Amino acid sequence: ATKNILNNIVNKFEPIKQKQFLNKFLDETNIYINFYESFLI
Repeated sequence: ATKNILNNIVNKFEPIKQKQFLNKFLDETNIYINFYESFLI
């Protein structure tokens, strides 16, 4: 659910450089989320 909200925010940023930055940020955030979730399970 959170990922969908973040993707919607990214889609609202039209400039390509901002989009590339946000996509990279989201990828890194997802890596951290997966990393922490692996400890919770």
